[in-house]
Amino acid sequence: MGKNNSIKKYPHKKSYTRSQSGGIKVLLPNFHNPIMEREIQTIQGLQDILTNTTNIEIVSTGSLNSFVIRLHLNPSNILFRSDTLDIKKSLLSRQPTPLSYAKIENETDGLPIHEIIMKICLIGAPGNNINLDDFNGRGKASLDRNELINEYQTQRYLYSSMMSISGNPFCPDAFGLVMISSPGITVPPTSIDIFRFVPNIQSILQSDPDLNRINTYINKFSGMGFNIGIILMESIPSSFHPIFYYSLKNEPHYNHDVYKKLCEGIAAINILSIYRGKMFHLDAHPGNWLCNPKVSILKQIKEIDFGRVYRIDSDTNLRHLITDTKRNIETYIKNNLPQNELTQKDFINRFYTLMGVKDEQLKLFIDEQNVDIKINRANNLFSAEINSLIADFRTNEYFSKPYISMSQNERRMNIKMIHRIILISALIDSFYNCANYCIYEGQISHIYNIILNIATINPYNILTYPITIDLDEYNLIRHDKAVRLKKTYQRIYDIIYKYSGENHFPQIRNYERFREIHRGRAHRAWIKIRYIGAGIVLCSRAAARGVGTVLSYIPGSSLASRAASKVYDSAIDLKEAVKLKSSNAFRKIKSKLSSAHPYEPIVPPSPRRASSPRAIQITPLSYGGRSKYTRRANHHKKHHHHANTHKNN
Repeated sequence: MGKNNSIKKYPHKKSYTRSQSGGIKVLLPNFHNPIMEREIQTIQGLQDILTNTTNIEIVSTGSLNSFVIRLHLNPSNILFRSDTLDIKKSLLSRQPTPLSYAKIENETDGLPIHEIIMKICLIGAPGNNINLDDFNGRGKASLDRNELINEYQTQRYLYSSMMSISGNPFCPDAFGLVMISSPGITVPPTSIDIFRFVPNIQSILQSDPDLNRINTYINKFSGMGFNIGIILMESIPSSFHPIFYYSLKNEPHYNHDVYKKLCEGIAAINILSIYRGKMFHLDAHPGNWLCNPKVSILKQIKEIDFGRVYRIDSDTNLRHLITDTKRNIETYIKNNLPQNELTQKDFINRFYTLMGVKDEQLKLFIDEQNVDIKINRANNLFSAEINSLIADFRTNEYFSKPYISMSQNERRMNIKMIHRIILISALIDSFYNCANYCIYEGQISHIYNIILNIATINPYNILTYPITIDLDEYNLIRHDKAVRLKKTYQRIYDIIYKYSGENHFPQIRNYERFREIHRGRAHRAWIKIRYIGAGIVLCSRAAARGVGTVLSYIPGSSLASRAASKVYDSAIDLKEAVKLKSSNAFRKIKSKLSSAHPYEPIVPPSPRRASSPRAIQITPLSYGGRSKYTRRANHHKKHHHHANTHKNN
């Protein structure tokens, strides 16, 4: 979702921007329940905010599905506070100020918040995104109600999953979702006018023609039967800029070293989103990464816009990702590549190499001349790799130690996982966006170009290089590039560890269950590095007696991916293979296997005042499948043409 990133400045107004690094406490007046809340879900709550608004900035009008504005609130009436305490107090101590339960739930603790963001969308019929009139020459389209709810809940979930003891989530807190119903189609059209009951906003509208045009545009379509959806979220300070602010050579703020470090930070966040947040982002273009390299490393990058994600936190959602990805791969090969069988076959053959197919099997796959069969094999390989990735998440604890304190085998295991996640996410992202929107490049490609030191613009570019999912294999093919990558991955690992090391999650939004699973992974993992010695002895003895295929573990790497997933499905398979029913050692390893803790959907907790994002079932991907809307494709083309123009400059 491209944005014009133009901020309408109001130099005559006093700015109340501050560095907001904690959650939002909602302190709106409520005579029936005067307790601090965490969400705004009513029109009355929205009206209370607008009544206290002293100024409005236009943040973005270029997004396909929304208008984004910043509200400046009256500082004399505190409606919101952060969970974090005064920054000056934390500087007096070497340790970050803990986010204790008492301080989180106390409406008098935390810094006052005087700026918030309002994202306004037009909501159409379910599953029916309608192309609307252009606004300032940019295409617009309505959203499905479920799409907006999904985006809101995704942002809340990701914020919570990355909350830490020092309050450093990498996305702003979303704390309000308000739906305003249309009065229906009338003649003449009846406008909703979300500002009409707020006198102070009327005066702002009269003095600001640009804001008034946004209001008129929204009212026009609300009078035609469209509803209005509003997401309220934490404001990111104006000192943060889109990453291309530092990457464009013709801009005064360009700095190659700073840009590279920011890209490494974004890569770390994207890896954490997959490993810890259990989701793949599909709209992670440069405009959605806001950066400030002058602050501490865990506060330098904020991600925005979560309208398109694949969730992998359950078997159902994982199947959804794999099904869609298979379709995207086939669509890309048949529609985006030249209609030439030789080109398509060569692309698929390169894909086999990237996925690590070797020797006789590789020759067999390459010799196959039927394009559909070749595509099916490529799909199965990629699906197996994704399943293997998730199985390894369940099996091993990654990013849990300082890099300097790890053994060589542990370093190798973690560095290989970073490489693997980056390549898999680059392919999922580019296959999805190129296939569905008929565009030339993926969304996160600009970031991964810097990390991998190759062109990752689209799947074809990625496969032009002899790169492989397995970093060891890549080291044999291009040792020079692999050595450079390992150094980059070490820096990325350090950033990931700094985030993951702060896994003392506070009691916020009933998020105890997430903390329980995250902390418990190390204790309930079904095989750990310290148990590997015994496992190797068992399997070696069985192999020496000529007993079939057994579970194997190569020190420094994860479990053999194919064997791991099979053993995880049923511990009895291992029992039958090794034939050691009476062995005490076998009973020990079996007990480790039976303690596997898969990432299954968490049962929603009993209703409480501040409900958890996980308590609501979220559609895995509202935008899944092929694009049906020409306007949407054209919007993406315009965005990427604009980005490429800057990049070439």
